[in-house]
Amino acid sequence: MIKRPKHFALLMLPLLICCRGALLYSEEQPSDAEIRILSEKIEAKYKNSVYTVNAYTKLKGDTDDKQIKNKTRWCRNVGTAFPIDEQGHLITFLCVVKKAEKVVVVSRSGDESHAEIVGTDKTEKIAILKIMKPFLFTPPPISKWNSIHPGNKVILLGVHPENEHLVTQGVISKIHDSDGAVLVSIPGNPGTAGTPVFDSAEKLLGILAFHVKDKFLPEGEISGENNFYVVIPMEYASVIAYSIINNEQTQSGWLGISIPFIEGDNNGDKGVKIQSVAENSPAAQCGLQPHDMIIEYNGFPVSTPKEMITAVASTKSGDTVPIKVIRQDSILQFKATLISRPLSK
Repeated sequence: MIKRPKHFALLMLPLLICCRGALLYSEEQPSDAEIRILSEKIEAKYKNSVYTVNAYTKLKGDTDDKQIKNKTRWCRNVGTAFPIDEQGHLITFLCVVKKAEKVVVVSRSGDESHAEIVGTDKTEKIAILKIMKPFLFTPPPISKWNSIHPGNKVILLGVHPENEHLVTQGVISKIHDSDGAVLVSIPGNPGTAGTPVFDSAEKLLGILAFHVKDKFLPEGEISGENNFYVVIPMEYASVIAYSIINNEQTQSGWLGISIPFIEGDNNGDKGVKIQSVAENSPAAQCGLQPHDMIIEYNGFPVSTPKEMITAVASTKSGDTVPIKVIRQDSILQFKATLISRPLSK
């Protein structure tokens, strides 16, 4: 139900190695009684905004049964989605809707709505859906990265595959500084991928990505009564989400690079480091490489991830933009012709 993408295994190993021993509490945390009251408060406020995602893919393959052969057969993948704005946009984890040919979302009351896949981000593993009916909804405030610490308690508003809603409590176990992934320890079932995660200040901390199984934990470490899940921080995911939404509305361009989430995680250098370059992307075609440090985009200096994402979003598909980078102490100039963000099918 919650799928763990294969390529995350190597990513998570260095993150998990540091998870042994007692959790370090960075600040005084709410008591169990206070957390129960807070859980009820968050559930009452946001329960009607948590949607079950049913993503359908046509089954392929031949069969000798003529009655079955002449019928369209569908495989259903189930996840969770949460509003990102008041215009009908929902955020979920990419694996929920990847390769889906039809997506239907179900509200807590059982109302079904067809959802369009507006766009996806293969690197950051999020997807944005849209339903035609606008929300009567004010998005919650988002947790700032510097407020997320190991030991902090969290509340998850998940859904069961049969649209049964779940409220689960957990605790942050570890934060992976190189990509911002947050590891959360949760007793029981927190729901499906895309589940919103709130902190004890009633702010949206992130969305649930996938379950980390025992075999991917360090040798000798077992989850025991608790399960470990990766959560994508919302402060970063929302920037990507708004970039996707902006692309839908203005046809802003797509460069095809991934960059660090944490501002200042660039070895003290000025600029934004490229972590990876998508195959056949404008970045790859113009010659950009991983570890290049972008210092200027379209004539404007960039020094933080948000500045870089905003700069790319301000340019349109078809635009040719100059990009200045530092590579091995040399300053190089490139020109990339942007394209529309491709869907991850």
